[in-house]
Amino acid sequence: MPARTQVTRKVIESISTDGLKSVGKVEAWNQVYSGLLAAADFIPDEDDFSAGLMLGHVGRLGLARLATGRCTIRRTENHIDATVPQLYSFIIQANGKGSFVHRGNSAVLNPGDLTLCDHHLPHTRSLDQGAEILLIRVPAEIMADYLPRPDILCGRRLPAGAGLASSARALVRGLWRRLEEGQSPDYEECIAHHLLELIATSYAMVFGPAVGGGDVPDGRAMMIVQNYIEDRLHDPDFKSSAIARDLRMMPRDVHHLFASNGESVRSYLLRRRLEEAARRLRDPRWRGHTIAEVAHCCGFVSTAVFARTFRARYGVAPTDYRGAH
Repeated sequence: MPARTQVTRKVIESISTDGLKSVGKVEAWNQVYSGLLAAADFIPDEDDFSAGLMLGHVGRLGLARLATGRCTIRRTENHIDATVPQLYSFIIQANGKGSFVHRGNSAVLNPGDLTLCDHHLPHTRSLDQGAEILLIRVPAEIMADYLPRPDILCGRRLPAGAGLASSARALVRGLWRRLEEGQSPDYEECIAHHLLELIATSYAMVFGPAVGGGDVPDGRAMMIVQNYIEDRLHDPDFKSSAIARDLRMMPRDVHHLFASNGESVRSYLLRRRLEEAARRLRDPRWRGHTIAEVAHCCGFVSTAVFARTFRARYGVAPTDYRGAH
């Protein structure tokens, strides 16, 4: 049976100001950019203006990579065509600094920060020298499946280290490398779904699970809560009662998520701390640490309480468990 041939295709289109005449360069660039991406005016802050644009796509998501000199990009009412289907863009500040004004919000963006843009509404972007941004272009009908109220998020800054934003940024960078080398079309829809899930989860973790409207499906809400717990598992001061407050959820909703799995929030937190302690007791890299140190690093204030609860779960004392493994 012949081996299956792996089909790949390059989906990158690249343009820049390098081939444009110096006289009328900005006007020519505005026409090229408006025709390929979205109608807007570039207003350079320096005479020697330069810019480069790369375009690609993954499934139904459009991808764009824009690098410019110091400039302001304005999209006004005159640029907007109401007959064109509504489109959103997640904007990732890849390099340099920038700012974004949209829907009454103003965000200063540092490398790794992310914001959301509705192309049906005016907005202004300012970019410093050497700035580079990545855009993930999402049709409105797809956006509705991930963020029920994108309108309240437009122009708001999602910090680089918030939620899973760093994972989303790393995935987008990896996608660009794959697109430049030749991307197999077989898994594009799956990749696009995974990317939007990462971003939507990050917004939910920062601005609340419902992000301003609609109910979040239980599966995604549980993932948000579990990720939140994992990030704080090793903090002895962390209590399960903080989950609803910090994630802007109703306490009964948090209770319902765990009750549906036959577990309370408190018992889940204790179980995960014990599981993490057991993992470290099995790990040779933790041989030089005392039982008390392992307990403290897994969120237990009292070594005696840790020993008692560990024995209740695993049937042996922590010392004997370590010795057996």
